[in-house]
Amino acid sequence: MRFSKLSQVQNNFQKTERKKRKVTTLLVLAGFTSIISTAAIASYLIIHQLLLDNAKEKALLKVQQGSGEIDQWLEIRKAEIATIADTPTLATMDWAVVEPYLKSQVKRIEEYRQLTMAFPDGSRFNTQVGKAKGTIIDRPYFISAMAGKVTANDPVISRSLGVAQIQIGAPIGSPEKPVGALSGNIPVDRVVNIVQNLQLGQGSYAFALNSEGRIIVHPNPSLRGTTEKPATSLLESKDVYLATLARRMVNKEQGIELIKLDSIWQYVAYTPLKQANWSVALVIPRPIIESSLDALNLLTLILGSVLIVAIIGGWRQVQLSEEAQANAEEKAQLYIQTQEQVELLNQSLMHQKQMENQLKSLRSFSRLDESEVKAVNIHEGLDSALMILQSRLNASPKYPGIEVIKEYGDLPPIECYAGQLNQVFMNILTNALDALEEWHEVEKKIIRITTSLYKSDRVRISIADNGCGMTEEVKQRLFDPFFTTKPVGKGTGMGLSISYQIVTIEHRGKLYCNSELGAGTEFLIEIPLHQGVT
Repeated sequence: MRFSKLSQVQNNFQKTERKKRKVTTLLVLAGFTSIISTAAIASYLIIHQLLLDNAKEKALLKVQQGSGEIDQWLEIRKAEIATIADTPTLATMDWAVVEPYLKSQVKRIEEYRQLTMAFPDGSRFNTQVGKAKGTIIDRPYFISAMAGKVTANDPVISRSLGVAQIQIGAPIGSPEKPVGALSGNIPVDRVVNIVQNLQLGQGSYAFALNSEGRIIVHPNPSLRGTTEKPATSLLESKDVYLATLARRMVNKEQGIELIKLDSIWQYVAYTPLKQANWSVALVIPRPIIESSLDALNLLTLILGSVLIVAIIGGWRQVQLSEEAQANAEEKAQLYIQTQEQVELLNQSLMHQKQMENQLKSLRSFSRLDESEVKAVNIHEGLDSALMILQSRLNASPKYPGIEVIKEYGDLPPIECYAGQLNQVFMNILTNALDALEEWHEVEKKIIRITTSLYKSDRVRISIADNGCGMTEEVKQRLFDPFFTTKPVGKGTGMGLSISYQIVTIEHRGKLYCNSELGAGTEFLIEIPLHQGVT
């Protein structure tokens, strides 16, 4: 009886111990599962966002390149009109003298359908009909020109030709006291070409809006205006998503977001132009942007399956330990098995963390497409860039101007992508001008351009200024995408990053910078004479 009671007491004690062990094990398993699940979810969300941000950054960069190409084209056209308007011939305001000159310019620059000389009262002469009827005194480009500004207005559909045209206007004579206005009509074909070629995968398309939210370019003909029925502003669209997007574009905002467009959720990257009050948007199907997440989702599914297996295995071990009276050998075996599961999960987390660190360093840049490599005179490219920037080099009553010193060497033609290399020159010269305009510690502001042969098979181009220079910290980040020291709205931080890609990747050359704070900056470009030479 004593043994029976002792056995019963012992049995009760063992049952109590088993219950304690069971509860303890369940609590540990629940806590462990909660920690692992939380860590896995957090890691997934971090990596998911990194991958998504990288894909969105690539899309935004693509639309920025397209808008940059339009800006460059408009800047050249505006520089041409401003240069013609600033000639002594135009200053006479005598149509008998001006007409032959303007007709020769229309013939020389095939972009223009006609050039128009207007008087302050809005009356005008043009190269097609001579004295034109009516007045243009209320036209925006004329008003801007008489205020001393060079502008490109919203495209307007010509009643006579039935095609959209851009009107570029500039003041004749002094910008402070213009004696008249010069304007040029340009077909919108170039803008249409650039926007239509702006794509990022199958099903993507681009469109452009003017300052009033009206369509300039769109693959859907019904959204484009005609002479009989002008395009409706998207600001007035009944589609809330579309109207909101149009409002942001008209307000010259930049970004990429997921919106419901054409009855489906799609990503839209949009950015404003600098040379006109227009904005360009690129519509990208959601699967294209989120395709980079497929591998992550597969890995998450695998890890989730492992976690479920681990949880089931742990629960099974609790059942086995209860059934086997939780003896020492079984407890030791359970401990070993549990440790194996922990080690497996820890290894999975370690691999997941390694992947997270690798994904953080991913950056993708797009390169400009050029038709072919050509042998060109790089001095012509430098001179063209200086011509475009001439208005910023010239002196005015409030600005002393900037002297450009050219020290060109005797160079043979260089095999390169001319358009891309010209963009590099433009970006570096623009940065030099920005630095000099903000620096008032020197009496004479200078940009020095030097070209020379280097090691017999390479050419070296130096573009130096005596501006404010830069700190070592800024110099270290100079070629990082989106890094800029300029105020918000003045720069995107992509100019030098794209330039670095063009020189080092497209031309297999070198681009580096020598600079000291307060002592100016020098950019050095080295590229092979022939693209077969590394």
